[in-house]
Amino acid sequence: MSLELGVAVIAVIVSMVSFEVNLRTAKAAERHGRMPVLIPQPLREAEVSKIRIRNIGNGPALNIVIATGTGELATQDIRHIRLSRRKHGSMWSGYAHLQPIAAGSERCYQWDWEKAVGLSYTDALGKPYTLLTSAYGTKIVDGAAMPHPLLNELRYPQRCD
Repeated sequence: MSLELGVAVIAVIVSMVSFEVNLRTAKAAERHGRMPVLIPQPLREAEVSKIRIRNIGNGPALNIVIATGTGELATQDIRHIRLSRRKHGSMWSGYAHLQPIAAGSERCYQWDWEKAVGLSYTDALGKPYTLLTSAYGTKIVDGAAMPHPLLNELRYPQRCD
């Protein structure tokens, strides 16, 4: 093989790698451009526990499920927990289905905020996200790390807004 051919092959390989990196970066930027980011906030009014959920992201949050987190989800520093369906699947309870929340909007529900709350939701194109929050931090991960019953099997909690 000649030197010119070797240089050409290397140039093609570098171009292909560069193209793949740029494609992945563009896809990630596009996804983050439509990503909903939900922030739950506990409230207590007239002896009634409530939760306000704000969407501070760029896209609507759909197919939202809320649940109470137990075990290490409620007692450990969330920054050090690697959320997974397999490891933490049994640490969720009290599931409810919430209405969609548009970007920049919020909803309030009657909800008994215990030690940890989880939210599972999708963006407009069906990409799943999971949020975990407690007194020990908040984390949002790509993917459906909180297994839950089918949406048509869940109740809607009473709204307070």
